[in-house]
Amino acid sequence: MNKQNNIPKLRFPEFKGEFSEYRLSELMDRYSQNNKDEEFGIDDILSLSSTFGIVDRKELLEDTYDKVNHKNYKKTRLNDFVYGKSISASFPYGLFKVNNCRDGLLSSLYFTFKVYKNINPSYLDIYFSYQNRANNFLKRFVLVGDRYITADANYLLSGKISIPTLPEQTRIASFFTTIDQKLSQLKQKKTLLEQYKKGVMQKLFSQELRFKDVPSTSSDTGVAAVEPVEPPKWEKKKLGEIAKFSKGKGISKAEISEDGEYECIRYGELYTHYGETIIEIQSRTDLKEKELVFSENNDVIIPASGESQIDIAKASCVLKSGVALGGDINIIKGEFDGIFLSYYLNHKKRNEIATLAQGVSVVHLYSSQLSTLELQLPSLKEQNLISKFISVIENKINRTENQIQQTQEWKKGLLQRMFV
Repeated sequence: MNKQNNIPKLRFPEFKGEFSEYRLSELMDRYSQNNKDEEFGIDDILSLSSTFGIVDRKELLEDTYDKVNHKNYKKTRLNDFVYGKSISASFPYGLFKVNNCRDGLLSSLYFTFKVYKNINPSYLDIYFSYQNRANNFLKRFVLVGDRYITADANYLLSGKISIPTLPEQTRIASFFTTIDQKLSQLKQKKTLLEQYKKGVMQKLFSQELRFKDVPSTSSDTGVAAVEPVEPPKWEKKKLGEIAKFSKGKGISKAEISEDGEYECIRYGELYTHYGETIIEIQSRTDLKEKELVFSENNDVIIPASGESQIDIAKASCVLKSGVALGGDINIIKGEFDGIFLSYYLNHKKRNEIATLAQGVSVVHLYSSQLSTLELQLPSLKEQNLISKFISVIENKINRTENQIQQTQEWKKGLLQRMFV
């Protein structure tokens, strides 16, 4: 092997020299012991997930497996290496994963290998976690049929990989474990923020949680007010009483241009790309100005057609003027806070909006139907306070998601450069 190709592009400074090439048979051995002694029971059955690795099977598939003959299942120990014929779009040749769950049982369809002392199991797990590397290795030894994968354990063990010494393996494994812990913390933070946002919106829209208006000074004395002012009651109104409706103009997929003069939103993008607020615009078009309908800041838009009633019941607030709005988009304008209204419609009135839509194979939602929707609205000032409060939480969620994506991209780059 070319020496230049046997040294990684990125390395911890305390390690030098080439990685050594080994057959997998020099790093691990087939471990195939059935459960006839019933060391393990039904609750000890494990499974292999492309997302989570080795996990409890009942948690992954939510069943009890009462009728499974677990005596024929194969034993696996913590830190064993496992090859599974489970395929996915990312891993079409199956999965190589370390058992970092616990001792237990696996279906006889899995190959289980006991790792030797010259290899760190976590290092090997990280090595095969990189999609391109795993697929390039496995495709030489795996036959993919129409429905099944055919593989031979000994054939897999004949494959060769290049690895560093055990101390460097351990250093790399520890480094990536720290990255994964950071990712796990960020994902947990995002989940908690999303749960908090959901709970807050339920309380806000049910009026269980209210904002109290505290004037900066007393109108009579100019002295700061001590007692908060009780907020006014929410008023029942139909959407048609507070809004005017219009429609966008058709922009076909063929009329989208990467360097187009005008930013634009097509109705299909409301399902796939945008949430309650729209600031960054995905598409552009070179259609002439007279052929387009443009947004104003604070417009709320809802699809006018779609595949299902619940899908079509989705509101977004456009926080930018001059964006061309495509056909099959209902445009709602009025003296309201658009961010508040989009959140309110999505989280309080979505099912009601869905019932207004008509059609079978394609459903339609017209402004005449939307105008009849009954709302219960706070004052404009309270709408502003609610939208700002939710937006703060949403911004934290978005920042956390950006951190997750950046960390994942950083990890991906390291996986490419720290291995050979």
